[in-house]
Amino acid sequence: MLMFLFESEWEGPLTVPPVEILPKPPDKIIVRTPYNPYFVEEIKQIPTRRWTGEVWEVSNVFKEEVEKLVKKYFPTQVEEYSVHLIRVVKVDGARSSPEVDGIGFVSFSRDWIKVYNKGYPHIEILYEKVKSGGSRRHPAWFGKIVFLIAFRKDPIIYVPKECELITYYKGPTMPTMDVIRKAVEDAKADP
Repeated sequence: MLMFLFESEWEGPLTVPPVEILPKPPDKIIVRTPYNPYFVEEIKQIPTRRWTGEVWEVSNVFKEEVEKLVKKYFPTQVEEYSVHLIRVVKVDGARSSPEVDGIGFVSFSRDWIKVYNKGYPHIEILYEKVKSGGSRRHPAWFGKIVFLIAFRKDPIIYVPKECELITYYKGPTMPTMDVIRKAVEDAKADP
């Protein structure tokens, strides 16, 4: 199953997320990127910016700032990405989701839990054994997750304080299947 999952989702070369900066006459530019909350936070600091519901509109005066910001969060060359193979071990009930560049992938309440990649093409959940718990007011999740990500060189990886983060691999190319198997086997062997 692991081999099929890995090959079906990661077949072929890595591709960069679609990013566009287009002119909008007479004096604006349109910025279209995948969702990244850190990017949104920074673009909101630019005067004259406006979210239309689909794209950002910004005055041409700030085009250089926008280009730097887009380059920071959405590299345009595959070589500017790095691949990480990571295991998150839940030690105690966590009250928030692990995140990569602000994109969480554990959604939960006291009665249910779901691990997903939110449609982002470069997060692959390779193994999960999780359960929900806590109280109605303070839900929590317990368990472990092994995931493979391909993001910009230094993504912001957040795990709740109750979790332990173990990095098995970080590099410019995909890890070998042996490294991936070891990460999954370690997770399965962990009580």
